[in-house]
Amino acid sequence: MAGLSIQLNKLNVGGSPLDFQFISPMHKESAELCLSKIFVDHAIAPPSEKGPFSLKFDYANRIVELNGQKIPIQKSRELKRIERIARFYQHTGHVPRVGMSLEGQVFRAVTTQRAIKAINEASVPGANGQILAGMRIAEDGIALTRNILFALPGFGAGDPIATHLGYYAGIFWTFFSLRELGLGIKEHRRSQEIGDTEGLRRSRASILSGTLCSAASLSYLSGVIFDTFVSEGAAAAQFASASVLFGAGAMLAVGTSALGTLRCHRFNQRLNEYLNNPKLTEVEKFQGALNFLKDAVSITPEENAQLVHEIEKTHPNWSAEKKGALLQQKIVDLTETKVKYLKRRTSNKSLYLILTKADGLLKKLADPKTCAEGIRESAEMIHTIQQENKTKMALFMLGFIAALISSLAMCLATFASAGVLPLALYGISGAIYLGLSAYSLTGKVFRNTLDHNGLTLPAREESSLSLSKSQV
Repeated sequence: MAGLSIQLNKLNVGGSPLDFQFISPMHKESAELCLSKIFVDHAIAPPSEKGPFSLKFDYANRIVELNGQKIPIQKSRELKRIERIARFYQHTGHVPRVGMSLEGQVFRAVTTQRAIKAINEASVPGANGQILAGMRIAEDGIALTRNILFALPGFGAGDPIATHLGYYAGIFWTFFSLRELGLGIKEHRRSQEIGDTEGLRRSRASILSGTLCSAASLSYLSGVIFDTFVSEGAAAAQFASASVLFGAGAMLAVGTSALGTLRCHRFNQRLNEYLNNPKLTEVEKFQGALNFLKDAVSITPEENAQLVHEIEKTHPNWSAEKKGALLQQKIVDLTETKVKYLKRRTSNKSLYLILTKADGLLKKLADPKTCAEGIRESAEMIHTIQQENKTKMALFMLGFIAALISSLAMCLATFASAGVLPLALYGISGAIYLGLSAYSLTGKVFRNTLDHNGLTLPAREESSLSLSKSQV
């Protein structure tokens, strides 16, 4: 975002000032804290509050212009936070946005549709999370049945039924852990290609989890085989090794589930910044929320302008056609990253609603004749998206609880004499995972068909872009 300036009493984006009296106290306080941190980090003397103060940010070049003096700065959380605050008031219509050509808008819309369709169909790495949910139900069901048999009087580890279930469970665990490892590697490669930093972190966790669980599953399966054909001592060593490795995998799942819950919570907080802002009218609240959701799945005009600037700066001697082709690819990659970002926090249904309804609702909000209808329909749509977000957060929380219980069971089984308590805890954890797998299967069979029903690409699927001034 270029042309952002902050004064003691106003925010200025694109030459249009916004007095601080229209800025929420939370945003004003946050901007002041971020500015102070930027000054300290770059050894910039803060301006005197008594004198004139004007601070201009050029995001393309990361330059701070302070009272006529230009000072280069580095990317930081504080700079990103200030940009978000400025974007907030662009979303609500208080300050203008960078323009984008009609051709660029068409290509942006088509690219977003393609990315959403690809993720709905799970045709890109990292889009569908766990696969083959039906087989996962079998795996979780076997594990749960085994733990129940172990805990019941008259059965136990030596029971032939439990032994046979152990074989099946070990085979399933090995298959899925190796599958998770393979999917993690594919997602890591794809995330590197498109610059998806969140996807990189997720894929690294999947690779580590897949490696741990693969080793644990093979150790467990070896233990079952040794218990049948070799000796109980050799089997016990393999079982102990598997328990420790499974425990490490469970601890990793605790962290990733907690992080997923936090990300969902933060997304809902950002959406509520618009809906609960006392400085905004009802129209501005929903206008801001809808624009925020649109920007979450599509490349923004500011991002488009920055990509154009970076290409011009990096490849000044390239032809317009070659620059345009690179711009298209960067837009496609960034769009896929953004769509995955929102999918991880909501659902396919939310992506579909934003894609098909947001523009129409914004038009209704802008027309006094349809404003009331626009407010009602916007409230319904945003409520649905928030419910999807809460559902995703609840799933992460259940995964967190199951992993925590499994970790506790491992600790009790390894370091304490707790009788059947670890088996009972493993049973509780397995029951939760079974429920999650059943929910996942239900979604794949029933919900996804409804979520993107009617989602079709427009007749014009290709659009060539040139680096024209109208895009900047």
